[in-house]
Amino acid sequence: MKLTTEQLDELEAALDATESPAIIVGRDHLRNIIAAARREKKLREALERSRIAIDDWLNIYAADQCDEKRVKEAMARVGEFGTLAYIADVQQQNREALKDAP
Repeated sequence: MKLTTEQLDELEAALDATESPAIIVGRDHLRNIIAAARREKKLREALERSRIAIDDWLNIYAADQCDEKRVKEAMARVGEFGTLAYIADVQQQNREALKDAP
């Protein structure tokens, strides 16, 4: 089960608000689980963005062998920033995600 950022925030807020002894005892463990879920989400987002960037590169540089619609979509994404800025942005997201990884 994958939780959204909002659901993780709500769960963390509920942990802070509870007075239940059972929850208080396990609070640190639950916080670690929430933190791990946030790191996993960040890594998955970076991985997906990297996958898209590689697909874009393939679609642009091997356009004659790719679907025309996907080529146009890739060119639009890369054209929005320029090739170097597009790749630099993806790489920055990767670095940030890996920095927080255990």
